[in-house]
Amino acid sequence: MQGGDLGAGRCRTSVNAFPAGRGRIPDNPVIMASVAALFNGGRRARQLSGGWWPNPAGRLTYRYIGRAGDDIVVSLGPAAVSHGTGIADLAGHWRAVEAMSPLTIDVLLAILAQTGAVAAADRTPGTPERAVAITARAILRCKGLEKWGADGAALRRRVDAEVLRLQALRFTARAGAAAAFPGAD
Repeated sequence: MQGGDLGAGRCRTSVNAFPAGRGRIPDNPVIMASVAALFNGGRRARQLSGGWWPNPAGRLTYRYIGRAGDDIVVSLGPAAVSHGTGIADLAGHWRAVEAMSPLTIDVLLAILAQTGAVAAADRTPGTPERAVAITARAILRCKGLEKWGADGAALRRRVDAEVLRLQALRFTARAGAAAAFPGAD
């Protein structure tokens, strides 16, 4: 991943996502649903009540009911299931959900803080919105984990893998719906 604003010289800089030690994270139901789904992932995902559940189509889903009664179903896209397994392979889906970790949530929050910082910087009238390119190095800088050498390269690869894991999440939102969970898709 590459991105950031061009700084002086050959160095790239990114927006400070945590000015004064606090990040600006958008507050909306889809973000809350993604955080809740990630918290219900991990090694013990199969044992959690109210967590990920297979729907009748054979796909794992996580259901989130918002404060306004909005029903948001989080599922995994085909990219989440690795090693050539198909979309209907429930074991592959469980492997993808069980691979979620606290680093997945950290990466999500760092990405949201970076996009919130860029949006806050662009709030002047007449300024067009700009795309946010976030690097693994910028995410680690947000977390205060700047490492170099082999350790840094390994950590950046882990962050890149978590970004791919986040890109595989799919959302279906229904305003005011309260469908039965096993039928949600």
